[in-house]
Amino acid sequence: MRHTLAAAIVTILCTQSAFATSYNSPLPTFSAPPLPIKAFACPKTPSPIIEYAPKSRYNQQDPTRSTVDAKAASEYNKTSAPLRDYTKNLIAMANKYYRSGGASSAISACVTTWIADWAKADALSHLTTFQSQFGIGQHLTSISMAWLQVRDSIPKEDPNIAIITAWLQTRARELPPRFAALPADSIVSHSNIRAWNALAASIIAVISGDEKLYDWGMESMDGILATVTTDGFLPSELKRAARARDYHLFAISALVMQV
Repeated sequence: MRHTLAAAIVTILCTQSAFATSYNSPLPTFSAPPLPIKAFACPKTPSPIIEYAPKSRYNQQDPTRSTVDAKAASEYNKTSAPLRDYTKNLIAMANKYYRSGGASSAISACVTTWIADWAKADALSHLTTFQSQFGIGQHLTSISMAWLQVRDSIPKEDPNIAIITAWLQTRARELPPRFAALPADSIVSHSNIRAWNALAASIIAVISGDEKLYDWGMESMDGILATVTTDGFLPSELKRAARARDYHLFAISALVMQV
């Protein structure tokens, strides 16, 4: 997520102020001198991940989910690595394009190809574990932020724009029902997990002009902020024991980008 924060936070802050049927304004001008771009060759799109099924890396007997199980962590890292690598490299390319001042159409075309290839394959359509269904928000955030950084450089008649928009909207519309089905006292409902899913929904709503989805994202954020204690803590993250600080910071990263 660090790759996402640097260049893309300004995008979200800019779009929050005026939700419209679609996001048509160019990104704010990069304030620093544009970085020179060396010759760029687009890497081959990683194979789309259709079924994604990581399981938690924490000891399932620990109610605080703060004790890492070494075997489970190894399996989690192995299962999640391809998606993490895809989003990391995707956002790195989009950031490079943005920081160049939009000088490299080859980079923006590559980002578009990477996302369009996954959209055409209906990637991430089978999330078969709790971890995948609720942890997908951070990945959708990275993909949609990368797209926002390059979208305005793509010719409006390019069919990939509609393909990507439809795919992102479909994935985002799957988020609200999952949270609605959770028990009322679920720790997930007001945690960093909800924050990242809400952020993804809000960004994709701006991309697609989906006002209902946008409302869900903003209402989710409001619900999380409403739980903040007078000392400034998130009760859901305090329950994470030794991991409380880390998950507070993770939740705040998403909340800051959405406020």
